[in-house]
Amino acid sequence: MFNQWPAFMGFIKQMHKAIDHPTIRSKRSFLQEYAWQPQHRAQQKGWSRYGIIIPDLPIPHQFFSFLSIVSSAGPEVVEPDPLLQTHLGKNAMIVAGTAAKMARHSQSHLIPQNYQSSESNPFLQFGKDVSMAWQHPYYRVVIRQAEFKLDIQLKNTDKVSWFIQMPMYDHFSLLSHYEGYFRYQGGIQKISGLCTFEYAFCKSLNDSSSIAERKIPLDFSTYHIVSLDEQTQLLLNETHFNGEKMVNKAFLRNIEGDNQALEAEFEILSYQSRLAIAEDGRPLKLPFKFRWLVKNKCGDTEIIIRGEVDTSMLYGISNGYVGGYGYEGFYKGREIEGRGYMEYIDRRVGE
Repeated sequence: MFNQWPAFMGFIKQMHKAIDHPTIRSKRSFLQEYAWQPQHRAQQKGWSRYGIIIPDLPIPHQFFSFLSIVSSAGPEVVEPDPLLQTHLGKNAMIVAGTAAKMARHSQSHLIPQNYQSSESNPFLQFGKDVSMAWQHPYYRVVIRQAEFKLDIQLKNTDKVSWFIQMPMYDHFSLLSHYEGYFRYQGGIQKISGLCTFEYAFCKSLNDSSSIAERKIPLDFSTYHIVSLDEQTQLLLNETHFNGEKMVNKAFLRNIEGDNQALEAEFEILSYQSRLAIAEDGRPLKLPFKFRWLVKNKCGDTEIIIRGEVDTSMLYGISNGYVGGYGYEGFYKGREIEGRGYMEYIDRRVGE
């Protein structure tokens, strides 16, 4: 059957240029009635992503990541075949954990067994270890393992960053407050601060096409969350489809101020010495040192982030990895340093 993606991606690129106005959208308050309930989306063919990410935790954790891909329609970098429990559209894959060795969870689950949700009591359960419940804007995530337990409560603000908003694909991030605790190797530590809550939904294009044709040709993506200070957060993303750069954006947001959408340039300065091996056996070079240049509309550099990965990378967002890093850089005329979180997927041929 004819592969629809090359023509479709050309269409998407032109449409994205025409309708993508993130600077304007980022100043709008988030609509409370947004339809993101899993029982609503489950009626539509496609995949959903839920994410809660804390970029800066104390040692040994450094970061926390809860990512779930639910009822996938088959993006190549979202649903690797070796992890499938059944055919496309019947899986929930999660990665949850921190940089600490015993605080990690990555697994694929069947759908609909994971859904235990109703309109009055939205709730997602992934196996016996991971659950998420909510009544927007309040959320609770609980992870229970032998050596690790995390229990956090979130309150989402209306500070929203839309990565893309289209009839067939929505992807946004909300700036959120969190507080709670984690128990690790006998010790308990309270935690609080800023985090992100993320949601995406993409409709399946054509159920009659083959699995290979339905897989989105996303071959590179890196997404970073950086805490610039106690009130300011920076989101960074570069994404390629079929070898062509489609997204290179930065979103700067503050609890008290407006969001800004800026241009971003990502450069890998060096790679880690050891190759990572994905579940499908494909080797992958992971970044060690890298740089982000964030520029305004005039092309002037406003923010510089120079990062160095200092945690092990956790496999689990399909054929990709998540990890943490320390950074130094430049912001508002002053030098800065702190911690960041990264997701990294690279399926480019020859890389």
